Amino acid sequence: MTDKARNVIPIRLVGGIALDISAGDYSLYTSLMPRLSSAVPNAGPPTRYVSYQNAPGAPSRIQFLGIEVNRFDALPADLVGWELTGDAWKIWQIVDDTPRVVHAEPVRWTWYDAGDGGQRLPTGEFSVRMPGDWGAEGEEQQLVMATNCPVSPRGEGCPDHIDLVPYDPTWPSQFAAMAKWLMNTLGSGIALRIEHYGSTAIPEMTAKPVVDILLQVPSLDEARSRLLSRLNGPEWEYWWYTDHMIFIKRGRPFGERTHHIHVAPSRHRLWEGLVFRDWLRAHTDDAAHYADLKRALADTHRDDREAYTEAKAAFVQAITAKAMA
Repeated sequence: MTDKARNVIPIRLVGGIALDISAGDYSLYTSLMPRLSSAVPNAGPPTRYVSYQNAPGAPSRIQFLGIEVNRFDALPADLVGWELTGDAWKIWQIVDDTPRVVHAEPVRWTWYDAGDGGQRLPTGEFSVRMPGDWGAEGEEQQLVMATNCPVSPRGEGCPDHIDLVPYDPTWPSQFAAMAKWLMNTLGSGIALRIEHYGSTAIPEMTAKPVVDILLQVPSLDEARSRLLSRLNGPEWEYWWYTDHMIFIKRGRPFGERTHHIHVAPSRHRLWEGLVFRDWLRAHTDDAAHYADLKRALADTHRDDREAYTEAKAAFVQAITAKAMA
């Protein structure tokens, strides 16, 4: 075993696997996340959800979502365990009522960060040969960490209601403070550009009190290890969407959101958000219509952030198209 392998803190996860998934298929999340914290007795508290997924361009599509555990002695029969050590990737299942290793492969860490033994948790991505019954026998594939999200001590969801507030004149300074921290933490070679966007970047706009930030990086492959190992702790969530990433910052563990860090390379469609921002900054009538729409939708979709965002999409697209014409 190499010195690097000896220093890897084991990551043990209990969850489920989906094979041959299509891009944007998150049904594994919706089916598993509500039950993992209660179905796996030794999962905490507190603990975290972790998911792994093929890197873009892989010949097969594999998705695994699990909750971190200390051991596998209480492994539910319909779930599997993943154990990642310095030199091996092991799959555990119940066999004859006993948790056993049913598959093992040598692991090659693409990158690994051991955390700090306290607030920051081990993170990493690896390459490994796929089992034959996964449709990619003998092929080594990279598995990317796609989710790194704390779970509250009682398995409760974080407070994510749609609550709009009047414009807060401190939002620009809140952005500036986070932008400075990101630049100091990541360095100018990774943080190429940092912009304030979304409703908190539009003067006098009614908004959720969450500061949206766009962070330009050279590439996701280059940035992932730097960001995941730094923006990592009980107040941070991470979600990977194949062509961009988002980090959610909360004011305290399992508390209200304070920042969204949207991460993408240049020319990604997310950067069109600056066109929308600048148009509403300059056109107060359109800004007022947008504020009215947001208030109406917040009443309808207070408990569904995705529905609220989707319901605004037509207005955002129309204004962006007008601004780019």
